[in-house]
Amino acid sequence: MSGFSIASLRHRVVLERPVTAADGAGGETVTYQAVRTAWARVRPKSQGRTGRAGGSLAADDYTVTIRRWTDVAPGWRVVFEDRPLVIDRLEPVAPRLLHLTLHCRGGQG
Repeated sequence: MSGFSIASLRHRVVLERPVTAADGAGGETVTYQAVRTAWARVRPKSQGRTGRAGGSLAADDYTVTIRRWTDVAPGWRVVFEDRPLVIDRLEPVAPRLLHLTLHCRGGQG
């Protein structure tokens, strides 16, 4: 990621981890627990797509760059402007690996 600057971390996000609990009927319910807030750079991977009927679809894929935390994992969520984004994969940012890029998709998780 060339040209990365700490000043580009201008969005406030909440990192949430999944918590499973028995639902009383033999299954599980997944909820999310806030772990921390962080400054981030949030960018859509695309500016929108076109659907089959030619209508515009909202961009559901985002890259979120945060300061590096060792406990963040795929399956966690990033809540950005009240929108939950599920983390699919992580990528350390070179050159000093002080930041992480989280590849996320929109959705409840």
